[in-house]
Amino acid sequence: MKSLLDNDFSEKKNEIYEIFLNKCLQKLIDFLTTSTDNNLSNKYKIRSTKQIIIEIICHCLKSHG
Repeated sequence: MKSLLDNDFSEKKNEIYEIFLNKCLQKLIDFLTTSTDNNLSNKYKIRSTKQIIIEIICHCLKSHG
């Protein structure tokens, strides 16, 4: 997603951000607020995924005022 937004297609950027904000953001936030289970293998994968989601959200917030 980041590489898609880093391109110079400014007319498409706003459309992509709108789709992200309206359709994806709440699902990502819901996932971030779920607790991890006790399985260490799953716990690592979930935490890793949560870190990626946080990076995507931060990038979107920085790029789209």
